[in-house]
Amino acid sequence: MRRAPPVLTITCGAVLVSCVVGAVYEFDYRPVERSNLGVGATVLLLMPEDRRPEVVSGEEPSSFIGELRSGVGIPYTVNTQGAQPFAAVVAETVERDLEAAGFRVVADRGPAGLNLPARLRQSEARRALAVTIGEFHSDTYVEPTVTWELVATVFDEHGSVVASDARAGERELPGSFWNPKKAAARGVPPFFYRLIHELVAGNPIIVDALKG
Repeated sequence: MRRAPPVLTITCGAVLVSCVVGAVYEFDYRPVERSNLGVGATVLLLMPEDRRPEVVSGEEPSSFIGELRSGVGIPYTVNTQGAQPFAAVVAETVERDLEAAGFRVVADRGPAGLNLPARLRQSEARRALAVTIGEFHSDTYVEPTVTWELVATVFDEHGSVVASDARAGERELPGSFWNPKKAAARGVPPFFYRLIHELVAGNPIIVDALKG
């Protein structure tokens, strides 16, 4: 992790602390590209399961996105705007990504496994999609570093798994020495949208399974 030069730490530390406390990132995915890949197919979208260790343990809230660091490197929690659960952000992004690819999406706020075949029949869908959040975390001092582990699973009309694929990694995004908070707020959400697209509507394994 990079450290600010000592003179800047001394003169700017208090200012940087005030800048990072209470930081939020806004997520509002608006797909630009559209296609007819999923035309004629209906997908039951299940509520994503947030399995991030810091959230499961209660150490961080469900709205947790990561940290912004002060001039001396102290981490301060970053949340979604309005403290919206990150799982809900993932659900909304996946729904918009699928709709942009031509799928009809029926949102279901329940998890997989609870009488899934009946829920599929009720929604008139032949496939259900669940996304599991194993990790999503941004850590920003100057450049944001994003770590992620996301899994997409497709279920058939009997509730059986017909396809599953995962994406995991770590990436350093462009930052700003003078305003790392602004750079992270601008860079992390679009990078997240890209990850979701590559996992779902941009993933032939998942698309083919959803089309049945």
